[in-house]
Amino acid sequence: MIRQAVPEDAPRLREVARAAKAHWGYDEELVRTWAAGIEPKGEIEVAEEHGALVAAADRARELGASALGARVVGEHLSEWNRMTPVMRFDL
Repeated sequence: MIRQAVPEDAPRLREVARAAKAHWGYDEELVRTWAAGIEPKGEIEVAEEHGALVAAADRARELGASALGARVVGEHLSEWNRMTPVMRFDL
């Protein structure tokens, strides 16, 4: 079942996010610290299987800067050692 997340989902959302990052081989302590600080917000949808939350997705990209007219003008290396887009708004 797919449904909107509720505040009570926060602890499990942190577990799912931690497991997802850990899967990619990031430093365990960095992942643990990052996940502990997550405060879910925005439009998050969760998937439940047999009453247990098993996955989550947010619509940040769809509803974020790109939807407001920003464009990618470059990339930058994140603290996770991954390339992320640098976005620009033309005013």
